Amino acid sequence: MSDARSLLRAAASQREQPPAVGIHDRWASYNAKTGTLRCSACNSAVIKHERLWGAHAASKTHRANVHAIEAREARDTAKEGAVPEDVPVDADPEPEAEGLKRKEAEDSEETESKRTRRDAPEAQAPAVDKEWEEFQRTVLQTTATAPAHAPQKNYEHATISVEPELHHEQAPGTGEVVEETEEEKRIRLDREAREEILSRIEDEQRAQDEADERFAAKDYDSAVKHYSDAIAAAEQSGEKDGLHVLYSNRSASYAGLKNWDAALKDAESTIETNPTFAKGYGRKGSALHGARKYDEAVAAYKAGLEKHPDDAALKKGLADVERAQNDNPADSMGKLFKDPQMMEKLAANPKTAPLLADAAFVQKLKELQSGGGNPMMMMQDPRMIQVMGVMMGIDLQAFERPEDVPGAKDAKEAPKEAPKEAPKEAPKEAPKPKAEEPADEPMPEADSEEAKNKAAAEAEKKLGNESYLKRDFEPAAQHYNKAWELHQDITYLNNLGAVYFEQGNYDECIKTCQKAVEEGRGMLADFKLIAKAFGRIGSAYLKKDNLEQAILFFEKSLTEHRTPDILAKLRDTEKEQKERARQAYLDPAKAEEERNRGNTLYKEGDFPGSVQAYTEAIKRNPSDPRNYTNRASAYTKLAALPEALKDTNEAIKVDDKFVKAYIRKSNVLFAMKEYTKALEAIQLAGDVDKASEGGAQHTREIQAQSSKCMQELYSQRSDESDEQTLERAMRDPEVAQIMQDPVMQSILQQAQSNPAALQDHMKNAGIRAKVQKLIAAGIIRTR
Repeated sequence: MSDARSLLRAAASQREQPPAVGIHDRWASYNAKTGTLRCSACNSAVIKHERLWGAHAASKTHRANVHAIEAREARDTAKEGAVPEDVPVDADPEPEAEGLKRKEAEDSEETESKRTRRDAPEAQAPAVDKEWEEFQRTVLQTTATAPAHAPQKNYEHATISVEPELHHEQAPGTGEVVEETEEEKRIRLDREAREEILSRIEDEQRAQDEADERFAAKDYDSAVKHYSDAIAAAEQSGEKDGLHVLYSNRSASYAGLKNWDAALKDAESTIETNPTFAKGYGRKGSALHGARKYDEAVAAYKAGLEKHPDDAALKKGLADVERAQNDNPADSMGKLFKDPQMMEKLAANPKTAPLLADAAFVQKLKELQSGGGNPMMMMQDPRMIQVMGVMMGIDLQAFERPEDVPGAKDAKEAPKEAPKEAPKEAPKEAPKPKAEEPADEPMPEADSEEAKNKAAAEAEKKLGNESYLKRDFEPAAQHYNKAWELHQDITYLNNLGAVYFEQGNYDECIKTCQKAVEEGRGMLADFKLIAKAFGRIGSAYLKKDNLEQAILFFEKSLTEHRTPDILAKLRDTEKEQKERARQAYLDPAKAEEERNRGNTLYKEGDFPGSVQAYTEAIKRNPSDPRNYTNRASAYTKLAALPEALKDTNEAIKVDDKFVKAYIRKSNVLFAMKEYTKALEAIQLAGDVDKASEGGAQHTREIQAQSSKCMQELYSQRSDESDEQTLERAMRDPEVAQIMQDPVMQSILQQAQSNPAALQDHMKNAGIRAKVQKLIAAGIIRTR
């Protein structure tokens, strides 16, 4: 995991630098214009940085693609090889009969060549053992001096019964099948897991960065798409730490598109993912505000303020909603009609009393009084003018018909002229005080003064950066302080915190960055700047060896903005914290007490209790292999054989000279009816026992276990024919590899004619291990 994070950090740190053509690989190619590194074997996939080429080349996908291409090239080469390339174009055509004879001869040669290639033994990897190499050369020289066309002898009554030659068809280009060891498998799986994690983190970070850029450019459609990609990548990778931030950002993008329903849904997902995230409540309130659901928006902001009472953004959002709610004409009218004495007032007025005879109209009024209905739609009914007049205490109809205008036509035109005259007078009077007020005139001067201060602050910042790069920290701090005094931008405080951090003044660094966070909240600064301040606080606490506070502020930084370097620091710090807790828990004395308690419970037949005691002993002292073998024995009693096998392997890993671990492993494999593997394990136990300081202290137990395994193997194979035994054994890749070894084939052929020669070959440790493997598989049968 840490390797994947380090690769990602390397890619991020070098992202701005032009790529250097330094990868010399058949599949690596560079774009001449952009310098982009691509892999031609993987459909021109882009490799973001040269340092990532090694991880990509070792990935499972790349290796599969290369294997497929090479196999296809091998087939094409084989097809092209049937056509002679050295025949001149102007050669005279040969007679038909001679051509046929020549073709038959070529076909015969080609068939013989294919047979020779098929029967030829595959190249073997160089041996590490010098004694083994010398033995190989000796045997091969003996085989080479034998007669080439000696008649084949009949070994029907020999002790060893094997076929001299074996052939297994394989796919072109696959080569010899070699069973990978447990360690190789573990390394491969670990590498593939790191590659997958790296790929998912890169996809998520790339989508998030692209979405942030699109959002800043107000391209909300593209931002939604990229945030959706980042969310999908985060959910697939299982990284839930920053998922609420992605939901929050996509909610803001939907709000930019005026898609309030989708914005509300993402805001609710934000709160559900992280109920302590203040911005989630802000996003929800903003979406409800945009949908004109003011009461629900107020409730959302208040819910956020209950958890974060000092959050400036939530306070501002609540004030905006309440102001919009008060300014909304529909809400103002709604409040007007919510008067509980509305019906009494209308009944007491002679103009509106007759209107109450209309049951449908009364029903509409009651709906308005209860908070339902749409007041603006109701205003289309002319009777509502009279109702509003009564509720407001004025006669609105008095403004509709001037007394000096007789006639219906003039009465209809009067209301049209009245609103035209009123606005004409207002603008004439309004500009006068504005023209006389001098407050509006100095505004350009204020803007100019602010611009000058900002420019001066940027100049101070530049000087500070130059001093910082020279590691001249005192002048750098002075310039950053001066920049902050000239213009309020938390970037200067972040830079000042970096100076204190480099000076080793971690307390002052924390204090400065906390001030940057507080000031940034008030001025609604970019969340990336706030995230950077939180991250530097976490780094300062890490330097002070306060891991708990470091983890807290790293998490706060990731809440504001998710970056790979902070995420890697968080993971490393959490890992260090767990390791320290584990080290602090170590106590060999208590481990011995728990082991003895487990032994007592085991003798009493309380196997679950003994497992718990042995587990506690392992936690207290994981370097004692006895705890693992004892727990393996308890697991065996509980029929948890896979867990028991894991414990025996762990005991061998802790101490590979602990004989009882091998014996216990053989017992577990025997219980799993893996008799061949059980025999191999007990043979290893014998080798370790002989090499121990005391010398062969467990001989009787090892011989008994070995005899038991051999008896089960003989019983299992008693009804098998030689062909069935060979077929079953060859399904084991290790056995197949031994049988395909030309040296082993030569030894087996010699042993058929002279069984005593096998004993001489057994003196070599490598030969002995292979022969024992063949004996366990049933290919070599002893009498």
